[in-house]
Amino acid sequence: MVDYLIVIDFEANCKKDGIIYPQEIIEFPAIPINLKTNEIEYNNIFHHYCKIDTKITDFATKLTGITQKQSDNGKTFKEVYKSFKLWLLFNNFMEYDGTCNFIIVTCGNWDFEHMFPSQCKYSGIQIPTIFKKWCNVKELFNKKYNFKPNGLIGMLDYLKIKLEGHHHSGIDDTKNIAKICKKMLIDNTAFHETNHL
Repeated sequence: MVDYLIVIDFEANCKKDGIIYPQEIIEFPAIPINLKTNEIEYNNIFHHYCKIDTKITDFATKLTGITQKQSDNGKTFKEVYKSFKLWLLFNNFMEYDGTCNFIIVTCGNWDFEHMFPSQCKYSGIQIPTIFKKWCNVKELFNKKYNFKPNGLIGMLDYLKIKLEGHHHSGIDDTKNIAKICKKMLIDNTAFHETNHL
């Protein structure tokens, strides 16, 4: 039994048509939800922009709102990832032996099935076991409400929750996913890992 959900929604450099290589994470946000209180801990948000080896495309900036300057002023993914692990340890979400007190929650499987492993490989980081499993909230949503949502907006609309901020901004999407999770918890949804590498 864990005490927290950690909601994560990466944003990555991209182009309109085709695949960009290397595709690098440009925003790393994480928000904890306390399962004992069902409260989103807004005072304890982890959020960093990542400095990348390539230039952010105009398409990515229009989509995410993230500028080249924000990326250039950020830290490398390796540094941000190290800060994230320290944040997990400091908040007792994770122990030094690697055991964790949380479930990662994403909206879809892309973040941890594709982007995180790809970024770790590019950055020379070995993926710990705790980041090889996650909960895709869309799958739980489908089972809970017998409704297949069309992404984040579909879930918000179904639950009559107003979109906060800019869709495809990592931090804003993470906040919106967290609000969906909170409503699902109020509706007695049992969160569990749904996917793994």
